[in-house]
Amino acid sequence: MVIAWAQLNFRKQYQKEHDIKELKYRAPLYPLTPIVVIVACLASIIGVGFDPKQRIALIIGVPFSLFLYGYYQIFQAKSKGQHHHEFSRLGQTTEDDFI
Repeated sequence: MVIAWAQLNFRKQYQKEHDIKELKYRAPLYPLTPIVVIVACLASIIGVGFDPKQRIALIIGVPFSLFLYGYYQIFQAKSKGQHHHEFSRLGQTTEDDFI
């Protein structure tokens, strides 16, 4: 689900400054494909909630994932000075990319 969401956000932001045809990877049936993936994943998560034997995955997995996301946003993204949706370096590598 996160990958589909990231693809939607990336292409939306990329189109603000660039032509989508510049991308080497063509996403088939975009934006339908990532939307269908998000809906299917949400249906799966809801389905897991109805199965008592699998419900523990939601009880532990969702808060843990939110914790990791919050930790990254607080400590990692800010300490590295990263900015979301910055495409000025797109396709360029620097020494920092290999650390």
